[in-house]
Amino acid sequence: MDWLLRERFDTLSKMGRLDLPIVFVHGTADDVVPPVMTERLYGAARGDKQLVMVRNAGHERAMAMAGEPIVRAIAQLARGCGRR
Repeated sequence: MDWLLRERFDTLSKMGRLDLPIVFVHGTADDVVPPVMTERLYGAARGDKQLVMVRNAGHERAMAMAGEPIVRAIAQLARGCGRR
């Protein structure tokens, strides 16, 4: 597939340049993108950030299954907006 996909999505190397609140959501049962990849992105992010690991959620269901933890994470980041 390398001949077809020329664009490299090296998000990890770019994460430190972002200066904005961010919520990372990932399912622990994701068999497409390993959860450790999101944990690395979270570690590289600076500023206000939240990590929500959704137990037993696969790749396409993490947001739908996040429930209250995602609401709390977004609310916490929203409270911090404008305080910079």
